[in-house]
Formats: sequence, C-alpha cells, structure tokens
Amino acid sequence: MRKILVVTRPVDNAGDWLITEKLVELTRQVAEGAFGKADVEFCPATREMPVGFYNSFDAVVAGGGPIADDRLLSPSAFHLMSVLEDVEVPVSLIGIGWYGRTPKAADVYGAPLFSEQVRSKLSQIARGGGVIASRGCVTQAVMRRNGVASAMTGCPVWYADGFEPVRLRRPGPGGPRRIAVSNAGITKDPELHGPVAEQTIALLELLGSRFPRSELLFTFNGGIDTRYSGPCNREIARWLDDHGVEYRDISGDAGGFALYEGCEMHVGYRLHTHLYCVSRGIPSILIEEDARGADESTPIPFTPLRRHRVAVLLGPVGPLELLGAEVPQRR
Repeated sequence: MRKILVVTRPVDNAGDWLITEKLVELTRQVAEGAFGKADVEFCPATREMPVGFYNSFDAVVAGGGPIADDRLLSPSAFHLMSVLEDVEVPVSLIGIGWYGRTPKAADVYGAPLFSEQVRSKLSQIARGGGVIASRGCVTQAVMRRNGVASAMTGCPVWYADGFEPVRLRRPGPGGPRRIAVSNAGITKDPELHGPVAEQTIALLELLGSRFPRSELLFTFNGGIDTRYSGPCNREIARWLDDHGVEYRDISGDAGGFALYEGCEMHVGYRLHTHLYCVSRGIPSILIEEDARGADESTPIPFTPLRRHRVAVLLGPVGPLELLGAEVPQRR
C-alpha cells in the first residue's frame, strides 16, 4: 500500500480549507486508481517535522492556492522547503496559482522573477521526479517566464466528486429561489473599504430588484472581524441586518460550502465558491478581483467580469446591469 502525504497551509479562509479537502480526496482517488490501495495523510505546511517524517512516505504532494510566489514558497511558509535537499521521495506541487494584480501582459510579464532560492527549489522538485502543476494558464505563463515547466491541472476544487460528469441545475421559470452572494477578498487598503462595501451593497440591491422572489444568502468566506477587512465587512453586515438578509461566517473550515447546496445560483467575488458551485452544477457568476479569477477561467469557457469596471451580467431573467462603484487603483 502506498503512503502519500498532502501538505497545504490553510488558515482562516474557507476556500483554503476546501482546497485542502479536495486535494486529499483527489490524491486518494488517483493513488487508489493507480496502486489499488493508498494511505493519504495531511500535515499543515507550517508544522516543523523532521526530514525522516517526509521520507517515511512514498511521495509528498503540496498545494493550496496562490503559492507561485517567493513568500509563499519560502521555508517559513512551507517547512518542507527548509529540508527539501534531504527529502528522498518525490515531491509534487499540484494546483498552484499566481497572486497577480491583473492577467494583463504588463502584469504577467512585468512581475518580478522568483528569487534564485525558490527557482533552485522548483528545479530540485522537477529533478527529483515530482510534478509541478499550475491551476491555470496565467500561472503557467508566470512559471514558464521563470524557467519552470509545469502541467496544467486546474484547481482541485474544479473536480466533481468521483470525477463524474455534472449536469447544470437550471432554476425554474420563476428564477432562482435562493441566491448565494460571496464577499470580496481581503481589503488591506483602508481607502478601499468604503468603495468595496458600496459596490457589494449595490450588487445586493441589484439582485434584490431583479429577483424579488428570491432569498439571498451572503457569505463571509474569510471571516467578519478580520485583521484587514473588519471595517468593510462590518459595514456590509449592518446593511444585511437592516434589510433582513441572512449571512454566515464560513471561515475556519470547509463545512460552510454545504450552504451553497440549497442555492440555485451564486453571484460574487470568491473564486472557490464559484469553482465549488461550477463543480456541483450550480449556475455561478464570478466577479474577478485580480489575476486569480482569470487564471482559473482561461482553460474553461468563462466570460471575464472584473470588479473595477461597469459590466453586463447575463442572468436567467435577461441582462443584469451591474454598475460598480468607483474604486481607487490598488497600490
């Protein structure tokens, strides 16, 4: 029986926990398909383990979000990287992404190159028999620019349970009975708190006017009183309270994604809510905040819709006009 270790670094964001859960599940399915039986274990990336622990497995699989980045591939973020030279089993990076500002060529090809230390470790992974797999074509381009070849597997959350085909769940003629709305990501710049809250509320008002018979469910995927986005989140929560809209904090694990099963449509900012819904056949519209949404969308036919501009959404009852608030450019 093969023993495989999965290493990721989930913290608070529900999406990171979902990636972890799906990566463990997919690793087990693939390994059992190839070898018959497999023992798949999980270890947090920041936990300091002796090199003998890693070598006690037949392979190590690391992944989890936008880790194609000097900071997130550093030994402090992934302890595995600090002992990589002494790891004797294949190490693979699966479904890694790039946390860029936009998918435009100026950002993709103008971004700083990885440090020599990180590029050396990526080369070592490839030489050791591991696989480096990007979750989208934008990440692939960034990796290629750094001299690193990678396969394109998408994110583990793409994949439906058991790799079974998924049928689109179409709302009835009266429109969706329940619509999920996911919140914007971390808003570190205080100047953005007001505009992000304003645009989120505009989106909620738009959905309420276009789908007056639908219930709305709002999710805070990374928490409410967070280190950076607390004031923004609290302004949105006050509006939700005033208008009787249900909302949930689903941070801390992947369990909150089950809430979307009772919804017939998702509209919002969270990439992994979008991917979860797509993998379940739930109609979903993602508003891209940065390059991550475009990265995941390039291999499959999604129409890009970005937060910082006026756009037109095509919904089940005809065009939905989304007029976004003016948002200062990110620094």
